[in-house]
Amino acid sequence: MPPTQASFVSGCQISDNVVIFQEMLHTMRKKQGQVRYMALKIDLEKAYDRLRWPFIRETLMDLRLPIKLVEVIMNCLNCSSFNVLRNGEKTDSFTQSLGVRQEDPLSPYLLVLCLERLNHIIEDAVNQGAWKAITTSQGGPPLSRLCFADDVVLFGEATLEQARVINHCLDLFAQLLEKR
Repeated sequence: MPPTQASFVSGCQISDNVVIFQEMLHTMRKKQGQVRYMALKIDLEKAYDRLRWPFIRETLMDLRLPIKLVEVIMNCLNCSSFNVLRNGEKTDSFTQSLGVRQEDPLSPYLLVLCLERLNHIIEDAVNQGAWKAITTSQGGPPLSRLCFADDVVLFGEATLEQARVINHCLDLFAQLLEKR
């Protein structure tokens, strides 16, 4: 996991990223000069419901997990069935076809692993020099994002070019999510 991820990671606390975020906002407020900074908060509140199972499977395979383990995890996702009470009568059973159940202990880990794909896209853009990460101090580490449970805060220079780069990265991630 990257140092920007603090949720559901052993030894990390979400409060770590809160402190870093406050420092970033302080830096942004005090910034002088021609180049300004921006922060974009993305709320992934519905991410649990929208994760497509082929995307989860592909993510697990990209981690080079043993195929048997991937199959067990995928079976855990699609083995449950649901009923609805309508006018006091139970409907026929149906199964879920996408998303993960929020109360499932495996779900937060699957979400973090899937969001790691977004982290890789952003890291590639930063490494190629397209995304200009920002620092809080001279010689400090550059920061392009902070990840929380189901929120991501993106940082960059406040230019139209950087907004396009960020939008492109988010589009790439959305295309991965939608790919069947």
